[in-house]
Amino acid sequence: TVLGRVAMTSGEVPPVALNLWRWTGALIVLLPFSALKVWTLRHQFIRRWWYYTVFALVGVACFNTFFYIGLRSTTAVQGSLITSILPMLVVVWSAIFVGMRITGRHIAGLVLSIGGAALVILRGDIGVLGTFALNNGDLWCLGAVLAWSIQTFLLRFKPAEIDMLSFATVTIALGVVMLLPVYAIETRIMPAMEWTIE
Repeated sequence: TVLGRVAMTSGEVPPVALNLWRWTGALIVLLPFSALKVWTLRHQFIRRWWYYTVFALVGVACFNTFFYIGLRSTTAVQGSLITSILPMLVVVWSAIFVGMRITGRHIAGLVLSIGGAALVILRGDIGVLGTFALNNGDLWCLGAVLAWSIQTFLLRFKPAEIDMLSFATVTIALGVVMLLPVYAIETRIMPAMEWTIE
């Protein structure tokens, strides 16, 4: 969150470019280790193409893009606080779509998760909350967390026969393809990222 905020406020790295190139880098690292296995499993990926496409859309294309856009106009503290609601959203999706019963242990876990994140982020100073005001960037961050919670929920449906390395490679590749046209549009309306050795 902090590095994303620095990148966005520097004006040197547009949000879609940052997301596209970080995932492209990850894909380049993964391919030598997973390309052969992905090819072997290609028919299984094709059979459930819709699942991998949705997963890539929310987890690769949307989450970081939305979050980086949000960090252009919100603070790293508010962005971090917003992301702390992720466990709550995952529990909500599980209750709605797979009928998971929300127990006292779930609620206690959510309180500890959000409370602990808030304590660390606010450094124990609850008064900081009084300075918060929702802005457009916060809404983008909320959209990002919503996308991430959907991806986290979808993981429970990952086919057992697909190993995580192959799964990550395919979903990242799909996400990169989805980002390319958005990146092309971004380069027309925002200054393109300059590549330097620094």
